[in-house]
Amino acid sequence: MRYLLVLLLSFTANAAQLGDNPIVLVHGWGFQFLVSMKPFRNILVDAGVPANRIHLVKYSSRASVDVITNELASQYKKVLESYPSGTRIDVIAHSLGHFVALYALMKAGLSTHVANYIGLAGVAHGQDELSGICDTGFCGETVPRLAPYNNAFIREFYETHQGEMALLSKCSLFSSDDRSVDSPHDSGAFLDGKNQQVLGF
Repeated sequence: MRYLLVLLLSFTANAAQLGDNPIVLVHGWGFQFLVSMKPFRNILVDAGVPANRIHLVKYSSRASVDVITNELASQYKKVLESYPSGTRIDVIAHSLGHFVALYALMKAGLSTHVANYIGLAGVAHGQDELSGICDTGFCGETVPRLAPYNNAFIREFYETHQGEMALLSKCSLFSSDDRSVDSPHDSGAFLDGKNQQVLGF
């Protein structure tokens, strides 16, 4: 995880360092106690990022994409309202969070409030294969919409928001050793972003 932090520091796209902007951490799919971004928050704090500038948001990962969008958008707005007008945030999202966090920002018209958008082992463009438990309905409503990889739902989203997306500073970290996000493992990568393979994770 410390190595990931070094990479993140090197990937911030503007002149600011990670922590100069408020940071919003968005978790992935699963039970809150398993997917919490609190350990990652602690790493950032240990690295010198002020704790009061790191914001954890949460969403119902088994809900529909519209419900998740409403949940995240209201939390983004609350974070932004706590800072002076014109403040921009850095968003760091993991796994499913890499898609839903971005989706909510675009649908809520908040993309201009983002300085850096960072995905960790994300599924921003979906997956060809889902876990077998998804066949039982356990994965909820949103995860199945992200299969197969780069499907019509995903393509329509990016095509609709391509102007806003082009203005976002984006980066993605992924690993071919990842056994959860592996079809493909670089689903979070953007052609106009900074993309980094991290082996051994």
